[in-house]
Amino acid sequence: MESMQLNPTQSTNGSHGHSILLIDDNAIQAATRQAILKHLQVLEAAGLMEHERDGREVRYRVTPKPLASAVAWIVDTAGQWDQRLDRLRKLTS
Repeated sequence: MESMQLNPTQSTNGSHGHSILLIDDNAIQAATRQAILKHLQVLEAAGLMEHERDGREVRYRVTPKPLASAVAWIVDTAGQWDQRLDRLRKLTS
């Protein structure tokens, strides 16, 4: 059975990141491992993680770039609400 372990790693391009290393270990139950793997696969399908295989090891790496457009939208929308609330305060004062 495999367990999960979060290890800081250095990628081949020299940047630092975090990957999750799957190693042989009987420390956790299969259902827990399956639940974690399912979540990792959902995140990977959404483009938020990617994985590499090296023999029996599987390393998952966070890919935050797809979140950039969501963050930009949130910041823009927050600014618009701030402006609307300011206009409302002026109208009610």
